[in-house]
Amino acid sequence: MPLLIILALMFFMPWLGFMLLLVVGLFLVVMIPLGFAASSFFWALAGPSQLFKMLFDKKVRKNHALEHATARVLSYRGYPGLAGEADGRGFSIRGLPDPSLVFDAAKEARDRLVSGESELAIHPRCGTTVVVVNTLSSLIFIALLIATGSMSLLSVILALVAAQILGPLVSPWVQRHVTTDPDVRSLRVAGVELRSSNRMVFGAAVRMADSVYVSTVDDSGVIDAEVV
Repeated sequence: MPLLIILALMFFMPWLGFMLLLVVGLFLVVMIPLGFAASSFFWALAGPSQLFKMLFDKKVRKNHALEHATARVLSYRGYPGLAGEADGRGFSIRGLPDPSLVFDAAKEARDRLVSGESELAIHPRCGTTVVVVNTLSSLIFIALLIATGSMSLLSVILALVAAQILGPLVSPWVQRHVTTDPDVRSLRVAGVELRSSNRMVFGAAVRMADSVYVSTVDDSGVIDAEVV
């Protein structure tokens, strides 16, 4: 809408439209680099800290690997585009509220990882890619800032383009060596639980089942499986 107003002014009052366009342009040229610089310094610290936190938590890394493998097994079965999240007690699969299907896929995923199919632990849409892209764009922008001694819109564009190219290439390596551990022999699928969250439907909050949480235990825990 603001752009349409400026274009209309360019037609009816060219001088005023040109002045507004100049002000908007200067604002973008100045504020975008400043905002990106602030976020860059944040991600330069936050990104690596998130990755290293997972590096030293073996249980989360194993559950993360099993989450990826489960999502890929489900994708092979005709359920693509699922999301997930791992923690120290297990992992969730969002987008398929069917406990039986997820439970069966999780067992198959574990068996396939144990049999040596470690590539299942790597997922192309893992959130690690987002962290890697944000961290890379931040580090590249800071490097350009140091090298040129100035902030510019061109530096922002170069950093974003380079990160978008390098991020998907670096992410599998980071997943393999930092955020996942495909050695899940010590894990067992202990059970699954259907979970719900609030969704907005016609302006009203409605609680709907939208994810399945998969609990895991090690060999010293309970290994009897049950579907809740």
